[in-house]
Amino acid sequence: MAAGSLRKNADLVLGDEVRLTAGVESDHELTLCAGCPGPYVTEILDGALPAGMAFGGYGPVRIAGVPEAAGVHRVRIRVTDVGCTPFQRATRSLVIRMQD
Repeated sequence: MAAGSLRKNADLVLGDEVRLTAGVESDHELTLCAGCPGPYVTEILDGALPAGMAFGGYGPVRIAGVPEAAGVHRVRIRVTDVGCTPFQRATRSLVIRMQD
């Protein structure tokens, strides 16, 4: 993952850019810095991941799959660290850039 600027929200820090190659299997763990070790739950609030890509389920914040086409996608996500009491949350807009 190519990291862009980092911003802090509710003690979670997320990187804001992911670079992928269309047609090539990818498995990226997003930059995340938290006071607790997780696990993390990721929700899409707005937008969509590129066709062929999905967030990992319950655990590290990962984007995995085989992106189908080049382009730029924007998605707004919320990550919840369910390992903390109370839970910690961060909301972030990601830019996902895919090249041929």
